Amino acid sequence: MSKNASLVIFLIILFLAAGILNPARATEPELWHLSSPANSEVVWQDGLMEVNGIKASATHLRTPGSSEEIFKFYQDTLTKQGWEAKDSQTRDIKVFNKKDKFMYVMATPTLKNVPSQVYLIISPKDLALCNMFKDDFMKEPIAEDASGRDLVDLARYPASKRRLNIFTPDQGALLIYEAEATPSEVAKFYRAALKGSGWQEDPTLNEETMQKMLPKLQVKDMFAILLYHRGDDAILINVASAGKELFPGQHRGSRSLVVITKNMFKEFDSSLNKKGER
Repeated sequence: MSKNASLVIFLIILFLAAGILNPARATEPELWHLSSPANSEVVWQDGLMEVNGIKASATHLRTPGSSEEIFKFYQDTLTKQGWEAKDSQTRDIKVFNKKDKFMYVMATPTLKNVPSQVYLIISPKDLALCNMFKDDFMKEPIAEDASGRDLVDLARYPASKRRLNIFTPDQGALLIYEAEATPSEVAKFYRAALKGSGWQEDPTLNEETMQKMLPKLQVKDMFAILLYHRGDDAILINVASAGKELFPGQHRGSRSLVVITKNMFKEFDSSLNKKGER
């Protein structure tokens, strides 16, 4: 997997966590006592995440200053506390290791008069996504499931294989699957499954709308997008063909990549998430 692909998926994970976490306390002492750059604001602190069955703790800060200044602050701070810097797969994520723990520091690029979003994650195991994917992603024949679990309220496409699963305390999730099927076949299955479970299709992305849009985009049969609501819950499903157009050098005929997110549209900065309040 390319560095860009790894970063994109990592950013999806962090955005998902930030958007829906309303975190339960994970009681990771090093996150509670870790110093922050001057004038930082705690959005949420020591929230519990689960990545492919691995439980990790995360904190989200808003911090003035450039990403370079933020990384230097944590490089100095963590080194003094016994953390060792490791090779990073991208320049936007710094990785540290101490005994049996891994620390990830991620800072978004700073815009004018807008603070950087900083995420700190401590895990008992390596969360390097390229390492998770390299043995299973886009293999022939299709590889077996990665560790973890599925959504309990949504059937998965028959014979699809799980590659990534992330769960947060507030009913949020991100899951990635591979399926030996075209995007239209996968979309047809999920439309029937969701409708049968009481989900309502969002008219802005319903089948009729997409059929009108796709020919104009000249990508018909290359991807499908589904958005459904049920009460306060939302499920977004993106299905992309693993053909050579999107995966040059790795395409696998009619195989598709299925990305399912649940509740990623919930309020980003609720009053419960401010200043680490519970």
